[in-house]
Amino acid sequence: MSYVITEKPDSSDIEPEFDSPVNSKWIVAIGMCGNVVILSAPNIHFSFFENGIQADNVGIPFESDDEAGIYEWVCSPSYYTDWESGITEFSGFDVVSSTKTTWL
Repeated sequence: MSYVITEKPDSSDIEPEFDSPVNSKWIVAIGMCGNVVILSAPNIHFSFFENGIQADNVGIPFESDDEAGIYEWVCSPSYYTDWESGITEFSGFDVVSSTKTTWL
């Protein structure tokens, strides 16, 4: 009989799993003046939140023309490519669809 000894991986070596930012679901509140507040963010990589969790810091629209209420937004990242250097950079999230909801 033979035994295989395996070591438990160090917890610092395990990468957390994240959802794709493409078609990610965000729960947002839109105020009477049209300002947007993030109520629930998707499980995307923490680097998207390194500047803060406010809508304008994350890159989703921070103002909306929709009526006040709670919405589920499906957003996808948009990228900007500099025409001189060819470097592509993240420029924010575009709202793909917006559904008014009663989120509790």
